[in-house]
Formats: sequence, C-alpha cells, structure tokens
Amino acid sequence: MNISLKTKFSMSMVGMSLVSLVLAYITSTELIHLYLKKQFLNNLEIGVRVIEKQNLILKNNILSKNKMLSENSEIINCIKKMSSIKMSNIKARAEQKKIYDEIKVKYLLDENMEFELFDKNGICQCKKKGINLEEREKIITKILNGTEKQVFDVENENNVIVFSSYRAIYENDDLIGGIILKRKNRKEDILEMKEMFDVDIILTNNEKEVLMTTLNTKIKKKNIIYNKLKVKKNVYLLKKVELYNNSNKNVGIIMLAKNNNIIFNSLQEISSYLFLGLLIIFSLIFIITDILIDSLIESLKMLTFKVNLIRKGNLEIDLSELKGRNDEIGGLSKNFEKMIIELKNKLIELKKASDSSKEKTKQLQESNEQLEKNKNEIGEKNNQIKVINEMLRNRIGEITNLYYLIVNVSRYMLQENFYTIIVKGIREGLKIKKVVFFEKEKEELELKSEIGIRMSVKKIKIEDGFILEKSKQDILKITEDYEFCKEFDNPYVLPLISERRNSKELYGMILVDLEDDINIEVERTVRSYITTILMALENRKLYLKLYEKINELEEMTEELKISERIKNSFIANVSHELKVPLVPVKGYLEMILKGHLGNITVLQRKGLITSLNNTERLQDIMENILNYSRIESGKYKLYNKNYNLIFSLNEAIEHLENVIEKKSIKIVKNIDNYNMKILGDRSAITQVFINILSNSVKFSKDDAEIQINLKECLKEKKYEVEIIDNGIGMSEDKLKNIFKEFNQLEDGDTRRYGGIGLGLTVAEKILEHYGTSIKIESEIGKGTKVVFEFKKINKEVGNET
Repeated sequence: MNISLKTKFSMSMVGMSLVSLVLAYITSTELIHLYLKKQFLNNLEIGVRVIEKQNLILKNNILSKNKMLSENSEIINCIKKMSSIKMSNIKARAEQKKIYDEIKVKYLLDENMEFELFDKNGICQCKKKGINLEEREKIITKILNGTEKQVFDVENENNVIVFSSYRAIYENDDLIGGIILKRKNRKEDILEMKEMFDVDIILTNNEKEVLMTTLNTKIKKKNIIYNKLKVKKNVYLLKKVELYNNSNKNVGIIMLAKNNNIIFNSLQEISSYLFLGLLIIFSLIFIITDILIDSLIESLKMLTFKVNLIRKGNLEIDLSELKGRNDEIGGLSKNFEKMIIELKNKLIELKKASDSSKEKTKQLQESNEQLEKNKNEIGEKNNQIKVINEMLRNRIGEITNLYYLIVNVSRYMLQENFYTIIVKGIREGLKIKKVVFFEKEKEELELKSEIGIRMSVKKIKIEDGFILEKSKQDILKITEDYEFCKEFDNPYVLPLISERRNSKELYGMILVDLEDDINIEVERTVRSYITTILMALENRKLYLKLYEKINELEEMTEELKISERIKNSFIANVSHELKVPLVPVKGYLEMILKGHLGNITVLQRKGLITSLNNTERLQDIMENILNYSRIESGKYKLYNKNYNLIFSLNEAIEHLENVIEKKSIKIVKNIDNYNMKILGDRSAITQVFINILSNSVKFSKDDAEIQINLKECLKEKKYEVEIIDNGIGMSEDKLKNIFKEFNQLEDGDTRRYGGIGLGLTVAEKILEHYGTSIKIESEIGKGTKVVFEFKKINKEVGNET
C-alpha cells in the first residue's frame, strides 16, 4: 500500500500538533496552577502580616488607654476605698460598679473592653473563673515589687482569647495599687478579618481546639494537618499566627484558611480558554502548512516526471516552468538542467571509454586471478609464520629457563639447594608436576631432591643393563614395574651420563612424569636440559676438586709464609751479627791509615786501603740485606722530615768516596736549585742514592765520568734525578728482571762484579713508599741511564712516620 507524501506529511503534522497541543496545555495548566497557588499563598501571607500588625495596634491601644486610666483620680479614689471597705458590702459594690460604668463611657471603652483594680496588697476586685490566677498573681507581684511598671499579656479565659494590660498606679510617688485592662476577642473581629482578606478565619487554643471560626461547619482537631485543613471533601490552605503570653507560652492560634477548590475552579476556567486558543493557533498553522505542501508536492510531481524521462534515456526535456520558481524547487531544477548537460558529455566520454574498458576488464580478471593465487600463498606463509612464531616463543622460553637454571646452579653450586634448583628448572621448562633427582653415590642412586611428589624409595641399586648401557642422549620410558616409579602415571627416566674420551661416567638420573608421550620438540628440549645439567654436575665435580686443591695450596702457602718469616728472621740475625764486628774493624783500619797507631809503609797502606774498601762493601751488603729483610717482614719504618734532597746526594757520594777515588771516576753534578725541599726519610733516600750510584761506579771503567742531574719540574711540582754512566750497559732481557731480588747481571762463579742483587730491589721498594718508581734505559756497550723523582713541597709541613 503506497501512501502519498502529502498524506504522510499531513499525518505527521496532525500527530505533532496533537502532541504539541497536549504538552503546551499540560505545561501551561501546571504553570497557571502554580501561579494561582502562589497568589493565594501570598494573599494568606499578607493577611498574616496584617493580623500581626492589628495585634500590635490593639496592644498599643490597650496600653495607651491603660495609661490614661491609671492616671485618673477617680480610679485612684476607687483603689483607696478598696483598702478600707469590705467588698462584700452590697452598697459599696454597687457604688463601685457605678464608678466603673462611668469610666467606661468617659474613656470610650467598648463592651468587650473591661478593667479590674487591685490594691497595694494585690487584692483584686473580683476573681473570675477560667482565669489563670497563678500567672496573674506572678504579674501583680512583679508590679508591686517594682520589678515591672507595665506588663502586656495574652490570656485564655474560658476558651476566649483576652488581651490584658497590667499597670501600677502611684499617688505622690507612692504605690497604691494597679489596674488590669482587658479586651476579649469577639466573633465580629474574625468576621471583619474574613471580609478584609476574603479568607476564612479559625481561632484555636494552644491544643488546636477551635474556639471561633467563620466556616459554617464543625472543625475537629484531627482535621488540621500541618498547613492544611480537610473538611467534607474540601481542602483549605492554612497560614498561622501564634499568640504567646508574657511567659512565652502559646495560648492560641489565628489561622487564615483558603479553599483549594477555588484555585481549581479558577484553573479550570483559565485552562478551557487556553485550550481553545491553542487549538485555534495549531489549526491555522496546519491549514497554512497544508497549502504550502500542496504547492511543493505539485512541483515535486512535475520534477519526478522529468526525472523519469531522463531515466528512460530522454535527455531532451524542458524545465523552464520549474526554473522560474524562486525557491528550493527552482534551484533544484536549475541543478538538474546542469546535470543533464554534464550527463550528455559523460555519455560521450563513456562511449569512448567503453571500448577500452573491455580490455581493462580482461586485464583485471587476470590480475584478480594472480591476486587470488598470491593471497593463497600469503595465507600459507602466514600459517608457517604462526608455526615458526610459536616455536620461537617456546624456544625463547626454553632458553630463558635454561639461562636461569645455568645461573642459579652456578651460584649455588656448593649449597644444599643445588639439587632443588635442578628439579625446579626441569619442572618449569617441561611444564610438568612431578620431578625427582637421584645422584650416584658409589654403587647406588641416592635421592637428592623431589618436587610434586613424596618418594618412598630413597635409594636405587644400579643393576646391569639399566641406565649404564644407555648413552647420554637416550630418554627412557619406563615400561617395567619398578618399585621407584609406582607413583608415576607416565614415567620417563633422563639418565645423566657423561661421555669423555670413549668412556662413560654415570652422575645420576632424573625421573619425570609426562602427561603425554614424548615428541620430537619435547625430546629436543629434554636433551638441552640434560646437557645443561650434566655440565653443571661436571663443573661441580671439578669445582670440588679445585676447592680441595685450593685448600691444599692455602696450607702450602701458609707453610711458605712461615718459612719466609723464618728465613727473613735468620737473614736479619745473621746480617746483624756480621755487621756488628765490621764496625770496630773499619774503625781500626781508618785509625791505622791515619797514623794514630804508628807509621806504616806504602805497601801496608795499600793493603789497608783494600781491606777498608772491602769492609765498606761488606757493610753495604749487610745494610741492604737488613733493609730487604725489614721490608719483607713489614718492619721497615720511614721517618719523614722536611730536608734538602742535595744532602742525601752529597752523603751518598761521600760514602762511596773510596771506591770512586780507587777507579778515578769523575762525578759531574748539574743542579737546577740548591734548595730542593722534600718530605722524606733522609737515611732511606741516601740509601737509594748509594745503591744506584754504587752500581754506576761498579759497572763503569776506570777514569770514566758519571753525570748526576737534579732537575726542578715546576709544572709537575716535582724534582727529577738522572744518574747517567757510560759503563757496560744491559740487554733488554736483563732489564726485565733487574728489580728481582738476588738478581745479578752475571751468574756463576766467574762473575767479575761483586754484589748480591739487592741494591735496586731495596731502592725500588723505598721509592714505592713515596708513590714513584725507578725508570732505567740501557744499551750494551753504551751505558745506563737511571731516572727517579720526588714530590716537591712548597712550604714547611709537619714530620711524619
């Protein structure tokens, strides 16, 4: 069933209009209801404010009249008589009543306004029933005591609201009594309020019991609920004015009531007019829209007809009638005309392209076939890549586990948890639950670690044909009923057999429980773990042997140290014992040579000089032996002081004077600064000069020259010492071992030069203490150059040891 566009649009408009009408009506009605309710509540609120204002005016009126009465002489005389006349006297009471009536007329007191008098003793003219006498007596007492001169109060007398004013009366500044002026609330009062505010008035006591009302119906206490009054299907909105006495106690309530039905009736009336107005407006909108839609649909029908002609291939159509419209249809017609022109041009181009498209289609078909073939190949490649990726992930996981296994077994090789690490690594790598490790102990396999199971078998005897005949690559599935694998579902044994030089060595076995039978991938992984664990076990075995050897070596080293200490002690003792006799020998030789013990011949002098030289040489040897012994034993002490380095050089030359003169050697000194201050042990540094210079003298020919250069290096803040000779020199092989103890330039019994090979060793050890070393340059037949240095000090510093 085809529905025309106009029908659809009309139905839509009707539906939208109805929905809009209903929504507008509901919204407007609700707003009007809220507005009316607010207006009524405002009227009630204004009524409340007016009543409160009237109460204030009433209070001021009562107070002003009470003041006037209290100053009246007739009232004063009346109070005086009250003190002297008994009020039970009928004549006195009649006379007093006459005075009361005259005062009421004179001061325009209406019939609802009364006054009472009380004397200075607080005795009132009369005491009516229904009055709260206790409250009244409290107020009178305050006035008589002078605490209050005037009090305003609200009272409930027999369910009648009474406004009272208490005032003291004085005569010549003496208190003689007081007056009570009262005004009762009447029915006429609340009727006046009803007329004034167009609301009903309800007067209740503090218990909400109705005293007076303008409503023509009986109201009970239960009908009043919060700010609403429900009576005979009518609901009244309430506003309250509460009345409080002088003790701030509620004695009554004035309620303003407005019937809610009045609001509803007003709302119905306004809503009816509103609905009618909205209906007219929406009807006019619908009629105008319908007229416009008719015009639009006619144009669309004509345009649709033209488009159908184009669809059937007729491009020669006239759109001039529609192009004349100044709306969207006219613009659409112009665009259609442009489209027809472009379409004609495109048809010509398409005709030209049609011929080439056939050839292109054929090429596309061939390309599609090739693409399909490539797609299948790519799919196969992707599947292969997925398989490879899965294998890579497994391999990476395996390598990672193997790495951590290798690291941990290396770290804990000698600890008790070595075997636990192995079984944990096997479990993580093969993703199995039960793993047990047995290690070979003599002729048995002993349980070392287990995980995922509690083994009852702790030791297994190595039987012929079991494990030993297998190679390290074999993985055994247990099919026989062995005692040690009864608790396994699918047991496999991984034998740990090392093959070295055509021999096999059993280290143990690993018992695992696989979920499935072993495949190629699992077998490869298992062999990797077996190889790794075998390496760890072999390394552990070697490490234990090495550990034993290290202990043996440590014991031997300790023995050697003891021997070294004994040797050093022996050398020191022997050197000391040899050095002590040399001192007096040298002394006697020097005395004889100087002629202190008599004249000697030339031949004797020559022999004595030779003896003295040998004695000094022997002293130097003993000194070097003692110094070396002290250095090696850690007992050599240096006493550092600030002194001039040149002193040590001169002392060394003086010490070697006899040897230098004997060989007629010329000493040439080149000194940059004659005040070379250093911090050092003068005796030790002099010994360094002696040891190095004595070697230069010893290996130089007679009549040779030795050059000594003392340079000041300002930039590096040091002093450099160079001792250069042109002696026999040394080869590079000799230079490598020059600082080793007891090393000689010549070996054997045919040595031409003396010494024991400790001079340079001691000198090097001393210079090491000062953070420097000896540098030697030498060439056979050309001589030797020795260089060493000392740190320069710029100012005097303290001595140290």
